[in-house]
Amino acid sequence: MILEALIGTVVLPALLSGAGVALAVRAGRKHEAGGGWALALGTGLAFCAAQLVLRGMPAFPGNESLDRVFWLALAAAAVGAVESLWRGLGRARWLLRLVLVGATLWLVLRPLIAHHWSGLEAAAWIASLELAVIGLWAALEGAVRPERPWAFPLGILPLAGGTSVALLLSGSAMLGQLAGAIAVSLVVWFGLSFGRMPQRGSVATLAILLPAFWLVGFFYSELSLTSLLLLVLATLFMLVERPLAERWTRPMAPSLVTGALVAACVAGALVPPLLASLSPEAGSYY
Repeated sequence: MILEALIGTVVLPALLSGAGVALAVRAGRKHEAGGGWALALGTGLAFCAAQLVLRGMPAFPGNESLDRVFWLALAAAAVGAVESLWRGLGRARWLLRLVLVGATLWLVLRPLIAHHWSGLEAAAWIASLELAVIGLWAALEGAVRPERPWAFPLGILPLAGGTSVALLLSGSAMLGQLAGAIAVSLVVWFGLSFGRMPQRGSVATLAILLPAFWLVGFFYSELSLTSLLLLVLATLFMLVERPLAERWTRPMAPSLVTGALVAACVAGALVPPLLASLSPEAGSYY
């Protein structure tokens, strides 16, 4: 059990992320679009590898919400590759994102739509969450600064790591381990690439997986609304770095302040599940 967890959450994600960096470097030399597709593919495959080791091969389209996320990760990686390599996509990329986010919400929330919500409730939830996830996707993309390679890692690493810990503390070891695989892959990516990443297409998989983790944790496990909202706020705080960089002359100061704000929100998100985990009645579906 421990060996499987180490292989699924550390070894395979690290290897796949390292391979992604090598592909990105090679792509950057041969293609003007760079290797945004490689990061999207690397994070997607890291998650899928972890799920294969920890849960086995899921059926298509999946019997449980978490199983469906496996296929959504592959679809997100494909969308990231299209955005990265097809320079003429333009505004049509938002249509791709709308379709992918809508499919994600439908598949993840399908048990609630089928058995618990009325048609009006389901439509209201899907519409509201569609706008929210699209906004988070735009925020993640906006936080990527190719000219300031250290800015994005200082925000996304505490967010991804904090998501893993919050889910672990919320009674879902499986969710926490799968989110941890993403965090490990990002650490390896940024460590080997020195934070360099192109903006176009690179965050597609993260923009699907992070909200999917939060929604599965909130609706099917014990992730509190407070923790969910603080993780969302932490994502939005990543946008603070850009206006600060335009006003401050010290190059690292805006990124450090932004990283501190993100880390503070993530730390706040860990408090409710930490307190709840001390209760003997804590439990979860996953």
